[in-house]
Order: sequence, then C-alpha cells, then structure tokens
Amino acid sequence: MGYRYTYILMALIFFAVWLALYILRKDNRREMIVMSLIFGFIGPFADILYTKDWWQSLTPG
Repeated sequence: MGYRYTYILMALIFFAVWLALYILRKDNRREMIVMSLIFGFIGPFADILYTKDWWQSLTPG
C-alpha cells in the first residue's frame, strides 16, 4: 500500500476518535461542533498558504 492512502487513513482514524468522543461526552457536543466548523472553514485557507510555502520554498533544497 505504501504512502498512497496514508492521508485518508489518518483522516478516518481522526474522525473515529472525534466520533467516539462526540458520542461519549454529551456535555461537550456543542463545543465540538463549533470548533469543528471554525477549523473546517479556516482549513482550506491555511492549506493554500502551507502548500505555497511547501512548493515554493525560500531555501534551496
């Protein structure tokens, strides 16, 4: 399998942990949803900045 599916595998593991915490901790559900929405909207913008820095590095490499 190599590294081809590593990103999706880690995303599924993270989602499983998030879902387990969501089910088990009823007192934190609202906070979990709010923070997930905030970071869900910020994520694509951060990805654009990170990808640009990654592919157009200032240092030779």
